[in-house]
Amino acid sequence: MNETSEQIGITGDESLGSFVLEKQQPILNSMIWKNQREYFTSLPTKPAGVKASEFSLSCNSYIAKVAFLRCAAEFQAYANVIMGYVLDWYSDPSNDTSEPIYIIDIGAGFGKLSYLIMYSLLEMKEHWPSSHLPFVYVVSDCCKDYVPLWERDPYLSQFAKMGYLDFAVFDCAQDAELILRNSHLSLSPDSLHIPPFFLCSCVFSTLPQDVIKVEQTLSRGFLSVYQAPSSLDFQ
Repeated sequence: MNETSEQIGITGDESLGSFVLEKQQPILNSMIWKNQREYFTSLPTKPAGVKASEFSLSCNSYIAKVAFLRCAAEFQAYANVIMGYVLDWYSDPSNDTSEPIYIIDIGAGFGKLSYLIMYSLLEMKEHWPSSHLPFVYVVSDCCKDYVPLWERDPYLSQFAKMGYLDFAVFDCAQDAELILRNSHLSLSPDSLHIPPFFLCSCVFSTLPQDVIKVEQTLSRGFLSVYQAPSSLDFQ
């Protein structure tokens, strides 16, 4: 692989007096991943954190729910997709139904989208495939400071008291199992008998990743990060 490839990502301009924070680093090793993680994990400890977090793109009621059984090509609402998976699994009598299907929300943050999806699923209860609990919704994040916020939140905690929802601290960049806070169960590839359903809304874009350019040879992408002279904080 050619390690002297052209720089393909630049923010700022040294000629305009920008301060160089990092110069020509492979994108996989860039400081942006560390800074991005620090930003998101700091939100629950800030009074204005909930306002600073981005809700409009991934945490709105439109993508959480559309009318049940009206899932046309243009509509891919989370609640409908989840219910479709649950119904498909229970429709096959050869499938294991000895445990609930775990719906695992990775990087749930403050849990707004989790609430909207769970609320929509509860509205569909008449279509649930079994008299016993067919699924458990797991709200998870890599930051443990979110857990007491979830447990105190009246909207999320009502579903936890019903047994439909649980909480976990999970870092998808390094953890191999989830420990559920309420049931104390460990979820891992070895312990689960039913394939879980994962929601990863806006998660993969925050995980460290590399850029490889494919031409006649393979070359690596590099990134420089600058700070504008008028800015006091890196953003």
